[in-house]
Amino acid sequence: MYHMPYDDIAIDSRGKLWRDDRAIVDTDDGYDGAHIIEVLIQIVSDAFLTHLRKKGVSYLFDGKTELT
Repeated sequence: MYHMPYDDIAIDSRGKLWRDDRAIVDTDDGYDGAHIIEVLIQIVSDAFLTHLRKKGVSYLFDGKTELT
C-alpha cells in the first residue's frame, strides 16, 4: 500500500528554529523524511531566510509583524 508523504508545518513567526535539514528524521512510519514548511512573519532576518534556502526548507509568510 502506498502512503502519501507527510509535511511538517512549523509555526516559527520570529525565525528561531534553525533547521539542520529540510526533512524530519523520525522512526514513526510515514513521518521519517516529512518535508518541513515554516510559517514566518515578514520581519525575520535575511540570514535566517538564507539558511532556510540553503537547507531546502520551504517557508511562507503570514503577516508583516505578527501572525494573522
